[in-house]
Amino acid sequence: MKAKELAHILLQYPDLDVLVDGYEAGYEDIKAVAVGQIIENYHIEDYYGPHELISEAKKRAKNQAAKEAIILKRTIVGHFGKQAFEKVLHNG
Repeated sequence: MKAKELAHILLQYPDLDVLVDGYEAGYEDIKAVAVGQIIENYHIEDYYGPHELISEAKKRAKNQAAKEAIILKRTIVGHFGKQAFEKVLHNG
């Protein structure tokens, strides 16, 4: 989904909360919004999401082109490892 498609949907409901899936169940508030480089279809295992935030090592190992994406997080950026984002738009 492109940002303009999501914005179009969200603007139809300006007063509603926006949530994301919980870790195992339930729903959570969005804690962070960031922009990062991803590799599409990086994972083949069905228990992972298919796309992956990249590091240069992963980029070289898979030899795939990266693309920029907006990432909605249920954890505050910086509290979940060393994944780096180009830009943090909102951080809890």
